[in-house]
Amino acid sequence: MNLHRLSLTSALLLPLLPVPLCATGDYWTAPSYLDGSGNTLKGTPEFFWHLEVPRLAKKYADKEAAAFKPRGLENGARFLSYNYWSDVPASESQARAATEPDLTDFADAVKSGRIKPADPAAAAEAHKKAREAIDGGKPLPGGEMDSEFADYHAGAAKPESPEAAAAWQKLLARPKEERHYRSVWAAFMLGKNALTAKDWAGAVKYFEQCRALAKEGFADSLSLAADSYGWQGRAELMAEHYPAAARLYLTQLSLGDLSALVSLKRLIPDWLSPASGGLPGEAVPDDPDASPPPPPAVDETKTAARWQEAAVDPVLQELVTAHILATDSSYFDKENQRCARWLEIIEKAGLKKVEDATALAWVAYTAGDYKASKAWLDKAAGVSPLGDWLMAKFALREGKLDAAAKLMPAVAKEIPAGSPLENNVAPSDRAQCEAAALLYAQGRFVDAFEAFVKGRGDEDVKYMIESILTPDECLAAGAEIPVPKPPAKPAEGSEDSAPMPDSGDDWRFTEIRSQIGRRLIREGRVKDGRPFLSEEEQKIATAYIDLAVKAEDKKIPAEERAHAWWDAAVIMLDSGHLFRGTEEDFHKPSEDTPEWTVRPQRLRGTYTPEIDYSEEKPETPKKRTVFIPATEQEKKRLAATAKQHTKPVRTRMVAASHLEKAAGLLPDGSEKKARVLNTMGYWLQDIDNPAADKLYSRLGRTCPGTPTAKAAAAKRWFTGTTNPWE
Repeated sequence: MNLHRLSLTSALLLPLLPVPLCATGDYWTAPSYLDGSGNTLKGTPEFFWHLEVPRLAKKYADKEAAAFKPRGLENGARFLSYNYWSDVPASESQARAATEPDLTDFADAVKSGRIKPADPAAAAEAHKKAREAIDGGKPLPGGEMDSEFADYHAGAAKPESPEAAAAWQKLLARPKEERHYRSVWAAFMLGKNALTAKDWAGAVKYFEQCRALAKEGFADSLSLAADSYGWQGRAELMAEHYPAAARLYLTQLSLGDLSALVSLKRLIPDWLSPASGGLPGEAVPDDPDASPPPPPAVDETKTAARWQEAAVDPVLQELVTAHILATDSSYFDKENQRCARWLEIIEKAGLKKVEDATALAWVAYTAGDYKASKAWLDKAAGVSPLGDWLMAKFALREGKLDAAAKLMPAVAKEIPAGSPLENNVAPSDRAQCEAAALLYAQGRFVDAFEAFVKGRGDEDVKYMIESILTPDECLAAGAEIPVPKPPAKPAEGSEDSAPMPDSGDDWRFTEIRSQIGRRLIREGRVKDGRPFLSEEEQKIATAYIDLAVKAEDKKIPAEERAHAWWDAAVIMLDSGHLFRGTEEDFHKPSEDTPEWTVRPQRLRGTYTPEIDYSEEKPETPKKRTVFIPATEQEKKRLAATAKQHTKPVRTRMVAASHLEKAAGLLPDGSEKKARVLNTMGYWLQDIDNPAADKLYSRLGRTCPGTPTAKAAAAKRWFTGTTNPWE
């Protein structure tokens, strides 16, 4: 069964913690699929361990495990006998509470007549006190009637001791009819007791017995049969029986225990735990801030044997392939050494059959061995989404965009959706956006935009709203974007100054709709654009528009109109980007990165490759032709929106134009006019210095003798923002 028949997944989950691939906030943006280099289109998609391994769990899990129902806990967590992060027994505060099931089982035993105390009330009280003593870590008070419950309590009072093992073995030696409620518990605890004693074979025996007893019909009120898979997997891991451990951990995962995602990593031959130093079974330090121990010495002979074992065992083979795809990235290792080494090991193993030839084809592609990648793909059985995706990659590398475009729509439709870690791109989204880029290359701009929205390709969504779609297309596309739910208001006393959308999609839809609104307003279609703005943005836009209408009203006195232009300019400067700004109004490009957006690349038809700072003396690369050729239709659309992008910080230019109108309504020689001109020059000095120079001369020429003009003359430049009406 092929990997690509079911899912494209795997994840970079080193200790299953957020990874430093892409930071949040200003340090991360979504990838652009229209970027001039085409590297995103030609490159390997990001694979996700935490999405792929569950597929393997469905394939390799113990089929009998479905009979054992895991029990959820009140806090929503499950299987807390394992610590989720470290694959070690949980702390005492996390341990599953056994008190209530213990009391309930005892009451049921009395009611059903399985045990017959002379004084049921006294027996129940003695049972309760024994449980309280165990929970409190105190010696048993005595007084319990002879029964399977008393035997179990005798062991539970000292669970890691030889005496405990003897008590539980005594319990299991009782006739079947006398141990209905505690046989499963006793076998499970004997397994844990054996783990403590490092008796791995004994632990395996007892955990298997635990499940056999549950299957036979003995009570399992704590769902210990389901829990036993993970613990037995630990025993096999410690005994270095890696194939057996893999199947047990996959079964554990199939039952909903997510800690198996971490445990399974311990089966990868070269995996090292960042927290524990890497040896299987080594405990994570109690202090999470403590420095991890130094990495252990590597036994090369032993490690080589583990690689060989992984190559020939089908489960380990798929696990290793998934892990390498999830972690071997040129972001960390330009040589992709793990990919190349794994392929070499597979080849040397001389296997007549591999479990997933398509996955190995992706490994070879990631390593840059395209010949080997095609060879592995030829060995794959049947047609599949992942196989077609790889064929599309080959077509793109050969510049055959039309051939890739024929494959990608079906790939985008069939790759299963999945949730990646924050700021990582899910395979389904990646496929959707690659299909969108190829639609764009064909001039199908509206279809491409819809696909980018669906695939969360928000950088290209922004570019298309800004530069490609017509106003009518923006209006029609905006009507298809769901209206986000009203954001929750911040709690009283919260530091948050504004309510935020509740979900990721709500946040995205808010941003996309707002940008559509800004574009329409810039086009003069205020009535169409305003409803797409957020509530707060609409308030600001309304205040600005009211002032502009007042300023244009010639029936109002000139100075009052000038005041309205001043107030409108202040709103435009401070908040204009919220209701009519371009993306450049949010983020002014720095001088050394003029091609920070797709637009300049598409306009010129060239891009500048990234500088390789790994070189001792990196050279500035020469410009190259963009990967997706610019069509005449695209060029016309870019030309139609050119005026909106002629200068950076355009809202500041608009605000300055309002001050120009205010100054024109004020008399020469007045202090108010001097202050308006001084402010206008101050606002323009960084983005239009020649215009600022002219304003400086105008200030001295039209308003000589005013305090502001004198202060500017003394400084020989503008003095800052000066409000004429303060």
